[in-house]
Amino acid sequence: MSMSKGGRKIGSIFFTIAIVITVVIASVVGTTSFIEMRSGAELSEEFVADMARLESTLVADNLAGAVKFGKVEPIQQTFYDIAHDSQGQVIGTLAMSADGTVLAVSDDGRQIEAGLVESAEQALASGEIATAQGGHWIAVPIRYGANNDVIGVISNAWSPEFLQERFNEKLVFALLMAGLASVLAIAAALFVFGRLIVRPLTQSRKVIVAISDSDYSVEISGEKRNDEIGDINRAVSVLRDKLAKAHAGQEEALFKSTAFMGCNSSIMIVDPDLVIRHANDKMYELFDNLSDAMAKMAPKLDIKNLVGQSAGVFHKNTQNIRSLLENQGGKPLSTIIKFGESRISLTISAIDSEDGVRAGYVLEWADITTNWYNGAVIDAIDANQMKADFDISGAFIAANAPFLEAVEASQDSLNGTKLSGIATPTDSGMTIDAVTRTVLESGAFAGKIKFQSKNGPVICSDGSLTCVRDHTGKPIRFLWLGRDVTTAENEIEAARAQRREAERNQTEVVEALRVGLSKLSGGDLTASIDKPFSGTYEELRGDYNRTVETLANALGEIAKNAENIHNEASEISSTADGLSRRTESTAATLEQTAAALDELTSSVNAAASGAARADEAVTAAKANAEDSGKVVLDTVSAMDQIAESSDRITSIIKVIDDIAFQTNLLALNAGVEAARAGDAGRGFAVVASEVRALAQRSSDAAREINDLIAKSGTQVKTGVDLVGRTGKALQQIVESVSEISSLVSDIATSSRQQSASLSEINSSVADLDQSTQQNAARLEETTAASESLRNDSVKLVDTVSHFKISSSTRETNGVVSGANRQPRDTNRSGHEASETRAPAPKRVVGAQATSAQWEDF
Repeated sequence: MSMSKGGRKIGSIFFTIAIVITVVIASVVGTTSFIEMRSGAELSEEFVADMARLESTLVADNLAGAVKFGKVEPIQQTFYDIAHDSQGQVIGTLAMSADGTVLAVSDDGRQIEAGLVESAEQALASGEIATAQGGHWIAVPIRYGANNDVIGVISNAWSPEFLQERFNEKLVFALLMAGLASVLAIAAALFVFGRLIVRPLTQSRKVIVAISDSDYSVEISGEKRNDEIGDINRAVSVLRDKLAKAHAGQEEALFKSTAFMGCNSSIMIVDPDLVIRHANDKMYELFDNLSDAMAKMAPKLDIKNLVGQSAGVFHKNTQNIRSLLENQGGKPLSTIIKFGESRISLTISAIDSEDGVRAGYVLEWADITTNWYNGAVIDAIDANQMKADFDISGAFIAANAPFLEAVEASQDSLNGTKLSGIATPTDSGMTIDAVTRTVLESGAFAGKIKFQSKNGPVICSDGSLTCVRDHTGKPIRFLWLGRDVTTAENEIEAARAQRREAERNQTEVVEALRVGLSKLSGGDLTASIDKPFSGTYEELRGDYNRTVETLANALGEIAKNAENIHNEASEISSTADGLSRRTESTAATLEQTAAALDELTSSVNAAASGAARADEAVTAAKANAEDSGKVVLDTVSAMDQIAESSDRITSIIKVIDDIAFQTNLLALNAGVEAARAGDAGRGFAVVASEVRALAQRSSDAAREINDLIAKSGTQVKTGVDLVGRTGKALQQIVESVSEISSLVSDIATSSRQQSASLSEINSSVADLDQSTQQNAARLEETTAASESLRNDSVKLVDTVSHFKISSSTRETNGVVSGANRQPRDTNRSGHEASETRAPAPKRVVGAQATSAQWEDF
């Protein structure tokens, strides 16, 4: 290792501490500087963001009018002033109207115009201030007017770089001064550290090197110092003494360690906190076999690296296990842990040091799953089944409690008893000796065996006799396993006896019923069963006899009622036949009535239709008359206007006549003046003569027109008078036609009502005709049904006469004789009662009277 000029090693603690101090001071200075720089940057960014919001809001208020009226020059001037006053902090400004039109952009903002437009559009869309780039880009809506409507937006982009550059200049000077102070402090600290720490540590290093070379007699100086160096030297002295003692027991520990790792048992060593310190190979092998169960029980346990992990994961309450271990007083603690279907026996032994301090525990694990399962099976067998052991000769060896209770014996009383002396097979027909030979050959016998108890009762056991062999296959004993089925066997035997008795009684009952039913099938209703049945079958015999009796009574009643039905059916058939004929006559009459009503209905309908058409014609005439009256009124009005025009023409003609007169007068004066003029006025005199002649003709024409208009006025007045009289006459005609229209309308309404009423009557008569026709058809069907009923009643009487219901009917071979067919009613007591009815002839007379009444109708 290289040396420094002062004789100290590069990499020694001195240089390490020097580097640490340098790094610490540099870190403090650097961290402080970084924090200052970061704080300055954050403050400058926050300051710029606040300035951007404030300035943008003021600019938006100042430019509201300019944006409202689209004044671009004031907006550009304001943008220039903002850029100049901000000393480079504002890097772009944009103004936009409410419709999205960009009104103005600053010169330095054209490069970032897209970003300014995006911010402005966000502010317009939300109507609120929109920010971006950490608040340095801000868009403020411009509001104007009484309703405070958004008329545009100002979008500014600010930059904190100017403030950050000013702050960095100040920070560089502060860092230079701090670096100079740090160098001086490091030099002073290293000088003091070398004298007080490095030199004593160098001496301690030499002592530790000697101890590491197993030199436990080296002298240690500086143990009397009261600082950490003294503590280290004193600790090194204690370590030297302990290493000397440990060296002596190292060989013994080596032997113990070898024995621990080579042990065939699964052993684990834990400290007092149950942290695993050692585990042998068998322990890892056991946990590997239980890996699936381990993953569910202790998912966080790494079974490949047990050392360093806690053994408390195998217990639900670790604190409870620790308390048990502390209260054992140094004795081993044994328990069983469940891992899925496996059972593990755990034995925990305490490890104490020579001074009695608890150093840890030894955990010995053993897989007892097979033994535990076998023991559980044996316990279940002992609790629920009879078990007995016999030697190879068949002599009794031992039995469990259920077997001894069943045979009512004890172990001592059965010792030496042969199996053949107390047991007998029940199903196979073999002897016990044959059974034991079969078991020796095939290995087992399954079936029922009866055991003779000491007090006499025979016990039936269902199970198996098995030959138990040793590891070489040599038979060593017989084992009987079974369950007591004595009660079940007794119940089965009793049920068999009851079933045989029931079969015998059932055979007798069936035979008696067969004979009785055979007689019933031959029509003998007196075939009752007199011999009593056994047991519950006696009720069946009573039910049979009552059924036969009831059937005989019912058939007797049926026979008598069938005779009555026959008589009544004959009467009904006769009456229905007469009624059918009268109904057919009535139906024919109704059919003729319906035809007449139909014709009448057609006539009334035609009249109603004519009245309706007349009503329509009168209504049209009334409308025409009213229209003619209007025309007359219009004609009178036109005549009045003609008269008025004639008067005006007359006045105009008078004016023309006056003009002609004045023209004639002027022509006359002109002629006089022309005459005075002599030859010079001769031509003018000719003109004046012609004008005078024209004026005379105009005056004559005006007089003629005036005469004609006067005559026309007289004639027009006469026409107006005639037209007025015509209008009055038409008004009277309209009133008359209106009255006629009202009367015809009433007639048409009445005709329609009569037509509707006749239609209803016609429909009702048609329905009555149809109903009468249907009644006639039904009466014919009733007549046919009555005849069929009468025939069926005869057949019913003949059929019932086949049965014998008493001894009196046996002589005549039937229920009633053929000669006795009178309608009589016999009650159950045998008394006869005549039926009160009206005589048949009276009913016939009544039917004929009714028919006569219909014919009269």
